[in-house]
Amino acid sequence: TMTGTPQGGDFSYNLGRLFGEGLLEMLDRLSREGETSAAPSAPNASSPQPSLRAAPPRPAGYDHIGGLDKEIQRIREMVELPLRHPRIFERLGIAPPKGVLLYGTPGSGKTLIARAVARETGAHFIVINGPEIIDKLYGQSESALRRVFEEARANAPSIVFIDEIDAIAPKRSQVQGEVEKRVVAQLLTLLDGLE
Repeated sequence: TMTGTPQGGDFSYNLGRLFGEGLLEMLDRLSREGETSAAPSAPNASSPQPSLRAAPPRPAGYDHIGGLDKEIQRIREMVELPLRHPRIFERLGIAPPKGVLLYGTPGSGKTLIARAVARETGAHFIVINGPEIIDKLYGQSESALRRVFEEARANAPSIVFIDEIDAIAPKRSQVQGEVEKRVVAQLLTLLDGLE
């Protein structure tokens, strides 16, 4: 599992390299000592539909994930640090990423990593199962996506995990049906509006 795009473009950055390898450990220690923490104490587990569900993180943290140390380090730098220490990022003038793309073969740990980040940060965790969101009725798929992102905003900080995203958002050149076109357009609009 890596962050980036299958074509090889890598949109991640390494804060450890930028600010020194001890940054992550220092910020972790500060948050444990209670000096700074932006994360809420517990995730909210309510949701309107089974396919768009807020999933309480399973009892698994980073220490339950084996063999993905490099990926965990990157995801912590890109997601966890901005959630736990937003003031530091504001002072440094660094805008955290709006999203992270995890890709890999089935069973490579993508969902487990996302759940671990939610558990470690206390973020609201919403799972969208891509194929289940497509509805034949006009406008229902787009409406369901809007509801998910409204829920995420209302329960910020939130992690929206879209499993099997290629089922609802193929490459633009491969979009054939009218429903797919509308869903892709709506998803891009919602992702563009993230803060």
